[in-house]
Amino acid sequence: MRQQLRTWRDVLLESLRASAPELHVEHVPRGGLNLWARLPDAVDVARVVRGCEARGVVIAPGTEWFPAEPSGPFVRLNFAAEEPAPFAEAAHVLGEVILRAG
Repeated sequence: MRQQLRTWRDVLLESLRASAPELHVEHVPRGGLNLWARLPDAVDVARVVRGCEARGVVIAPGTEWFPAEPSGPFVRLNFAAEEPAPFAEAAHVLGEVILRAG
């Protein structure tokens, strides 16, 4: 399972690099189920989350995971799916939404 998740993580990272280069993933986890990605400072996280959800891509704003402190413009991206095939399209949607929200 660990190798499968690592592969899926890498597929998501490559998809983000290709379609949403505005995102910055500072730390690539060795394990786990999620990536934390930083949006450009001028982009409204809530607007990006809503825009993605309207297009069928569900992401979590960082504020939901750090309620007691300011999280900055982060989103949490889950890569523990049944299969990574939708990651490329999801990254494309995310990239478009970020450009419109900026």
